Amino acid sequence: MVGGKRIPQWGGCLAAVLGLHLSATAATPWGLAVSEEVTHDSNVFRSTNANATADTLSSTGLRLTLAQPLGRQQWHTRLEGSLERYVDHDEWNHVAYDLGSELAWSAPDLWQGELGASANQQLYRWDQNVATPQRNLERARRAWLRVRKGVVTDWTFLLALNGYDRDLSLASFDDWDQRQAALEGGLRFAPSPDLNTRLLLRRTVGEYPHLGTDLRDHYTRNDLELGLNWQPSGASTLEGRVAWGREDHSVSSQRAANVWGGSLTWRWRPTGKLNFETRLQRDNDTGSSHFQSSSGTDTATGGGTGTTSTQQSNDAKLTTSASVGAQWAASALWRFDARASLTHRQLDSRSTGADGTQGTDDVRALSLGFTYSPTRRIDLGCAVMREHRSVSSTVGGLSFPYDAKSASCNVRWWLGQR
Repeated sequence: MVGGKRIPQWGGCLAAVLGLHLSATAATPWGLAVSEEVTHDSNVFRSTNANATADTLSSTGLRLTLAQPLGRQQWHTRLEGSLERYVDHDEWNHVAYDLGSELAWSAPDLWQGELGASANQQLYRWDQNVATPQRNLERARRAWLRVRKGVVTDWTFLLALNGYDRDLSLASFDDWDQRQAALEGGLRFAPSPDLNTRLLLRRTVGEYPHLGTDLRDHYTRNDLELGLNWQPSGASTLEGRVAWGREDHSVSSQRAANVWGGSLTWRWRPTGKLNFETRLQRDNDTGSSHFQSSSGTDTATGGGTGTTSTQQSNDAKLTTSASVGAQWAASALWRFDARASLTHRQLDSRSTGADGTQGTDDVRALSLGFTYSPTRRIDLGCAVMREHRSVSSTVGGLSFPYDAKSASCNVRWWLGQR
């Protein structure tokens, strides 16, 4: 009970699954998990404090995984879905999902690669600074083909083809719909198991199909990218990339420019129980908040395909971010997590053909959490999070300040492989 109201739950389905008594061995190719999470958020849609709407969310989830060998190949499938229900605003209720399947293949003469596709749906919770925000569902679909030749030699040939399609359910966000495809190729040089470098050339074509009335903004981008993966010791790894590119648009000509971006990630594990991850990123790629390079190099701000939203805006000309995370395994049963991040955006309404308003905003976020695993198959956890956004005096209507706090607790029960 929260505030005198019963938190809605997917009780019948969850009880049915929890009633199963299945035995699983280490050789089981499948994994099944059911979960329940309750979250209270002080500002669900990240509006200004004057328009902030608080609510409590019940998220009942089901996760199914399959890792099946097929001769020389390996087939991986992930099916995740959750019923998202709000206590006070049932008009925001929805089903979130994250579906993916990939075939890791190999062939004679040192040919290897992956063929896969994914689809996800989630609630997009930004850029509605109104007293009564509406449900806005974000849907994204991806497909990829990766090919590698010479994978056990110092030199490896890389080739990849990626496709991406995104849309939002609210008509007022139609100009954010996007389609994109990219072809990339290059070489990777690995003189030792602890060091490899890569050189990639990438050609991207795409469009914003609903940019204004009867307008389609077609764009192209050519990139040259250098990458480095280095493990200087058994406790530390470094991953870096830098890319230079040229971008052109058929309608939003203001976005045409010579640009560069990159990222640097340091993972450090000083002890067997403690590890840190520090990440710096400069991101100015069209649609980069939504697109993952198939060669294992990030062209994405978020870089993930989970059901947690990240803010994406066509008005963001350049995004610079820094984050640090720590995880401590206090014992076999207890694990603690902490993460802090700072994101700075340069905004320009000319990116969508508007009047030329420019400005900046900054988002600071901090989260703390723990997980308790009394058995191999049960996880219990809680977390708290705080976000704060500030804006420059010239930002106009491109952004607005807000504060948000949330607290959540969850339970997950695993069957089969984890």
